[in-house]
Amino acid sequence: MSNTLKRHKAVAKARRCFKPDPLLQQRALRAAERRAEAVEKGMERRAQIR
Repeated sequence: MSNTLKRHKAVAKARRCFKPDPLLQQRALRAAERRAEAVEKGMERRAQIR
């Protein structure tokens, strides 16, 4: 599964879970974005090592 797909799934999940509370929703979205960025950075690092 691609990382972008994982990120979109995580974001969609966050949106579904926290519809009543926008602040919690924003925090969850930011967390999902940060996680995806970390994964992408890790992939870039691995690519550079090779």
